[in-house]
Amino acid sequence: MTTNDFAAAEQVLQAAEAKAGRSPAAERVAAWQELLHYARGYQDLQTQALDDVGSGNEYDIASGKVGIIESTPERLSYIYRGTTQRVVRDKIPQQIVDAILTDWLDERPANRLYVGAHHFTQQPPDREAAREAWNEAAAGGADASGLLSLLDDPAVR
Repeated sequence: MTTNDFAAAEQVLQAAEAKAGRSPAAERVAAWQELLHYARGYQDLQTQALDDVGSGNEYDIASGKVGIIESTPERLSYIYRGTTQRVVRDKIPQQIVDAILTDWLDERPANRLYVGAHHFTQQPPDREAAREAWNEAAAGGADASGLLSLLDDPAVR
């Protein structure tokens, strides 16, 4: 999942599910399947958010403001620190993508499940950011129990 190869992750989890059967390990596999669902969903939401970016939009990132000049399905042109940058869509710096998606998402607690999955599947995983997002989701009424159980999973390095 850290490389966004969701098809491979799904195959591994299907094999793990078959092996786990009805054993206690089945609950652990189910949590990983839930993570896959939300990590894949984050990518879908990211695509939708980037599709909605318009000229003149501004986003705050940790190191300053980003102003959008033009957004097409292929590339993004923006001003950052007085310099115009033009990048193909898959080369947009992650902090800019995260700012765009954060601005685009509404306040539904379930959205924080997606954000937490994104943080958790980074290399290395940002457990604290994932924990914060999943706790916010849970506080808003979303079921984050399976995802929260992964924070201490021995498979996570």
